[in-house]
Amino acid sequence: MAESSSSTGSASATSLVASARQTFEELPQWAKYAVGAAAATAVAGGVYYAVTRTATHDGSQVAAAVPHDSMQRLDSPQCNVAEHRQTSEPAPAVKPEEVARQSPEDKAAEARQAALAAKKEGNAAYKNKKWSDAVSAYSKGLKLIASDDKEAAALYCNRAAAYLNLKQYERVEADCTRALKIDPRYAKALNRRAQAYEYMGKPREAMFDFSALLWIERFSNEATQQAMERVLNTLCMMELPKIMKNRPKRLPARTSIETHFDSFGRPPRESATVEELEKLLQEQDKPDAKISTRMRLAHRLVKDKKYEEAMRAYQQVVDTLRDAEQTDITRLMYTLALTYLSSFKMLSNCNDEALELLNTAHEITSNNVFVLIRRATVLLEKGRAPEAIADAEKAVATGNPFAFICRGQVHAQTGRQAEAFADFEKAIAMEKNTSYIPYIHVVLKALQTDPAAAGQLLDSALEKFSDVAIMHQFKGEVLMNLGQLAAAEQAFDQALTVDPDSPNAIVNKGMVLIQQGKLREGQELIEQALKIDPLCEAAYARLAELEMQKQNGKKAVEYYQKAIDCASVPGEIQQLLQHREAAYAQDYVVTTYPELMMNMSDEALRSGL
Repeated sequence: MAESSSSTGSASATSLVASARQTFEELPQWAKYAVGAAAATAVAGGVYYAVTRTATHDGSQVAAAVPHDSMQRLDSPQCNVAEHRQTSEPAPAVKPEEVARQSPEDKAAEARQAALAAKKEGNAAYKNKKWSDAVSAYSKGLKLIASDDKEAAALYCNRAAAYLNLKQYERVEADCTRALKIDPRYAKALNRRAQAYEYMGKPREAMFDFSALLWIERFSNEATQQAMERVLNTLCMMELPKIMKNRPKRLPARTSIETHFDSFGRPPRESATVEELEKLLQEQDKPDAKISTRMRLAHRLVKDKKYEEAMRAYQQVVDTLRDAEQTDITRLMYTLALTYLSSFKMLSNCNDEALELLNTAHEITSNNVFVLIRRATVLLEKGRAPEAIADAEKAVATGNPFAFICRGQVHAQTGRQAEAFADFEKAIAMEKNTSYIPYIHVVLKALQTDPAAAGQLLDSALEKFSDVAIMHQFKGEVLMNLGQLAAAEQAFDQALTVDPDSPNAIVNKGMVLIQQGKLREGQELIEQALKIDPLCEAAYARLAELEMQKQNGKKAVEYYQKAIDCASVPGEIQQLLQHREAAYAQDYVVTTYPELMMNMSDEALRSGL
């Protein structure tokens, strides 16, 4: 099969903006971060996407060989058949005695006709899967035709297709790069070079080319979108293990710590102040009394959100009791200190230390639900799912609501969603439940199928947890996603009434203001959140989005990287990685093809969207 076209320089005739709103809703998540500032504002309130540097085409060697499936690729109608453009039949052969009388123009025209004949010969060889013969024919044509001729671009691109079948990926890259110098918007050359980059183990370079192709095609080609998703996923899967392995051993953002204790159980509430407890420590002489007071001090520090100091206080209790002679009372305190210290180790990315602490606590008391649910979580993170499930089952046998929350989360992370939500619903139904965590899971699920029921459950949760800022913040996020900005702002204000220094509530209120057109006030609020908690990844992520709207991809990449550095949950890190790569890609398209974004923005504005 051969294809013909007079030019590949023009964009697809299909208009994206004629159905821009529907298109936006149908795009995958990464693509919604793909349509930059002006189009984002004009089309649907924000679609961003793309890259910081031009892809390099230096022919460097690459390492791994990959499974070869280019035949399947080349059979697809989108990009993989040797191309020839419609031309007239070759001119009759010129007699030798007439050559001397030919003008330079006539000689060039004759050479061009010979090049087209060679191209036709190459297409026939390609159709018969004689890849080397096709390469030879296309090479012959390239020697005859002018280097800036559009047909030279087609010859390079066709030869690249043959090289792709021969697994000579660096030559594919080189030929497609030559074709793109002649015709920068040559879709087939972009697609074939992107495929070569994938085989060469260069997913980011592949992403750049697929990004440009998406813009040229106006996001209308599903195969290109799937290819983009594939390389984004490859990039994230390459980087995520390195990031998780090299995460700093420190406590994460304050909100993450609070959510952890709300999931696994908080220490007992302590009514005495830090000052009162420190004074009592100085006055006490008996070791057991001092240990008890230090435990109370650690509990109070957690309540006051002084988490670094609380971790040190629990560590002091553990160090004191580790080799001491145990009584029933000190044994209980030792177990509690081990358990709560393990939480801080988990939060600090020290899972080996956390597991050691929990194993020690389990030896002291094998049925402590708070030990079991923490150990189940650590085991799951370490890839020991069967052991994690076993601990979760033991915890559930105690009948504690936190055990059902834990088992639900284990089920969710191991792909058993129905079982997960059944456990969350059981936890909600239990009178002793003191955690809002299962409500959030169930409300999010209900929003997809029964919004009215979701609203009723959310109201019920707010009645029970009216003093929990995160619940009001969650309500605000739900309302904001539904476009109810005024009601969302009220919910965030209520969250800030409960907790005036809640960084995420401040960030979300800032986003509401921005959506209301108050850009400066909104950005100032987001920056204020970082002063309260410099590790607030949500603030960095929102600032990155604002930079994307300004078409400042490089700055967006910086903010996304800061958000990645602050994040602690693998799923959140993976999503931030995708958005960072989208920022890279947007910058690439804006830099290399500035007219594409400008044209799309103009069309969106003309359409009144």
